Amino acid sequence: MSVVSKNTKWGIINSIGDIVLPFVYSSIKHIGNEGFLAVNKGGSLIEYTEETHGVAGVGIKGGKWAIFNADGKQITEFLYDNVLNLYGGIIVVFKGKMGAINLKGEKVIDFIYDQMFSSKKDNFFIVENMIGGIVRMEMLQMLPDENQINMYLKNKDE
Repeated sequence: MSVVSKNTKWGIINSIGDIVLPFVYSSIKHIGNEGFLAVNKGGSLIEYTEETHGVAGVGIKGGKWAIFNADGKQITEFLYDNVLNLYGGIIVVFKGKMGAINLKGEKVIDFIYDQMFSSKKDNFFIVENMIGGIVRMEMLQMLPDENQINMYLKNKDE
């Protein structure tokens, strides 16, 4: 599939040119290597200049993001302020604060963190109120219940 633009809106076509997602979206970006997409609806294109931001480029302001799979099937509603990346089956998203969802769109890490990013060793580094910690991916896979994950996160430093 290919992400393409038509009349300032974005959509997706397959290899023979059939429309998979219509050209109604503000932005579409690939996340991870598994073919998942983050799709923005309702945002507007903004330009950054080197004078105002230190670098030149474009971005999307406003709107909400949703996740679509490699077949163009919508996995989540348009709920997120931003979608950052996909690491080992976990998607880091921003919804007021940072958290994570799995590939089914289910929340696996609460939206309570100021910062969250992945290392190359399948760990998430998290920061809440200027205090850092690590969430190990294998713990998320072993503890699929949200209450158990939250208990692990609260007791991680004890």
